[in-house]
Amino acid sequence: MNGRPSSQLPHRVSVVWFSDLVGWSSLTAENEDQAISLVRRFQAAVRAVVGGEKGRVVKFIGDAALVESPSAEAAVKAADELRGLMQSGETIRTGIHLGDVAVAPDGDLYGDGVNTAQRIQTVAQPGQIVVSGDVWRQLRNRSSYRFEPLGEQTLKGVEALELYLVLEVPNDSGTAIRAELSKNAAMESRPIVERSIAVLPFINLSSDPENEYFSDGITEEILNALVKVSDLKVASRTSSFAFKGHHGDMQDIAEKLKVATVLEGSVRKAGNRVRITGQLIGAADGYHLWSETYDRQLEDIFAIQDDIAQAIVTALKATLAVDEGEKLVTATTENLEAYTLYLKGRFQYNKYTEASLRRSLELYEEALKESPDYARAWAGIADSWMILADDWVAPEKAYGAGKEAAERALELDPELAEAHTSLGKIYTWHDWDFTRAELALRRAVASNPNYTGAHWTLGTLLPAVGRLEEGLREMRTALKLDPLSAEYSQWTARFLLYQRRTADAIGESQRTLELDPLYPRAHLTIGLARLLEGDPEAGLESLRRSAEVGSSLSFRAFLAYGLAATGQESEARRVLDELQSEGQASYVRAEFLAAAYGMLGDREAAFRQLDRALEQRSAGMIYLHLDPLYDSLRDDPRLSALIATIGLQ
Repeated sequence: MNGRPSSQLPHRVSVVWFSDLVGWSSLTAENEDQAISLVRRFQAAVRAVVGGEKGRVVKFIGDAALVESPSAEAAVKAADELRGLMQSGETIRTGIHLGDVAVAPDGDLYGDGVNTAQRIQTVAQPGQIVVSGDVWRQLRNRSSYRFEPLGEQTLKGVEALELYLVLEVPNDSGTAIRAELSKNAAMESRPIVERSIAVLPFINLSSDPENEYFSDGITEEILNALVKVSDLKVASRTSSFAFKGHHGDMQDIAEKLKVATVLEGSVRKAGNRVRITGQLIGAADGYHLWSETYDRQLEDIFAIQDDIAQAIVTALKATLAVDEGEKLVTATTENLEAYTLYLKGRFQYNKYTEASLRRSLELYEEALKESPDYARAWAGIADSWMILADDWVAPEKAYGAGKEAAERALELDPELAEAHTSLGKIYTWHDWDFTRAELALRRAVASNPNYTGAHWTLGTLLPAVGRLEEGLREMRTALKLDPLSAEYSQWTARFLLYQRRTADAIGESQRTLELDPLYPRAHLTIGLARLLEGDPEAGLESLRRSAEVGSSLSFRAFLAYGLAATGQESEARRVLDELQSEGQASYVRAEFLAAAYGMLGDREAAFRQLDRALEQRSAGMIYLHLDPLYDSLRDDPRLSALIATIGLQ
């Protein structure tokens, strides 16, 4: 443990302690992912209780933490609180010592005091806190503490010590644990860092695992607040949440997200109280630029979020896109129950399954019963219908309900970027009113240049009006803001395919699959590109894989297309007949059926399906003039007539 010579370093007497996870090594051998998640949760819990008057985290060593505290009382209280934060089945043990330590320039500690604390820890049983006699003497006359003598213990590598088991620690009732360093001092002593940040998912430290919706929601709210800062680059939600539950080196995470700083934290919700801890870490050196814990009533939740966002802006010396002193986070509703239901709705929405999207609609509706004028709940309804549309729900129903909700949201909050983007989606994908769509989306981008959803939706519009290269640039902008988004990667690949750049489309699709091996459209794009390159067998294999992993029936139409392309006409028709039958109960996109019939040479059936898609106003119709799926119909004047009817260029 004491791997560095300490004789040349300055020394001081300090209280140091070690805590480690019991059974972590065996868990690593059994379930590595679970072990990684546990150690990350443990580290977040340590940071949540250590700071300000309770000391500092010196370092983490695998499943253990070395902490320095300013007093014996601070150390014992922090260790006891840490023990209380761990959930059922998650056990730690702690050893605390008061002794001589050597202090390295980087703040690391060495020497006998560190070694002794580590050895005391090994004496502790799971769940116990054991202290040395020197620590016990600091607290022995305080009636609120109780100890059990363990006698003199012989410890490996150090002299025999009297040890004591901590039996009882008084509870703190403080309202906040202040910053480990004041913001002003931090700004004077530390260099300005590049203005870019990733907000990692805050860890749920609540006793109820179902409160994960709350920690995720707080993370997203802080992220959305930081996006409002004009010259601050913020990694998007998709990319940041790719690291949810993962324990990794901050420098590695920052490199993948292409940011200079990382915010991580934890949330503990109990009844009407909430404790939120945040740490802003510089990726280059791992240095804590800012750290604070907020212990408040739940009704203060918006103020806490604003405090965190403002502190980060100050730490990064960013220029606000709003007037100085204006809040980055404002209360979107005074009804806490409505806000809680909204967060639960967002949690379900972000799962992106049909069942979770439908559940999100129910939760948003419940929120509106509590607060009918809650604009963000209306915008949430619009968002959910936009995802359900075309894949799981017929366009007319989904887009109609989404449009109504988005318009209501904008009546209540005319500057709500999410609602403007939802309207832009409806105008583009369903109404085919491309002029109004671009106006709405340009407004969304102008009001929030960091909002990836607006860039992405604008990118989907531009190819429809003859600006494919510009649409590709918007997709790349969205992907730059959200580098770990499989969706944005695949839309980029899709547009490359529309340009007939098959090798580039395959390369980008392979990158998509690195992000999400089960992303069906990546296999689809590869399959179509292989067919264009004259490799039908490889193309069919990818299209078959697309149908296997795709969650909607429509992906099986691509399989029929691939079977037809490889001359397996009877098998292709069998798949199409099944889809026609199943489509009576579940929605199947008619334009995809049309592509398969076209590849079979059955043009009458193909145009019947295209006419049906036109009537339904299916979103895929806006790419009829570009998508290689319809190449077999290019010489038919009926296709040109459809393209003109939609207004494509």
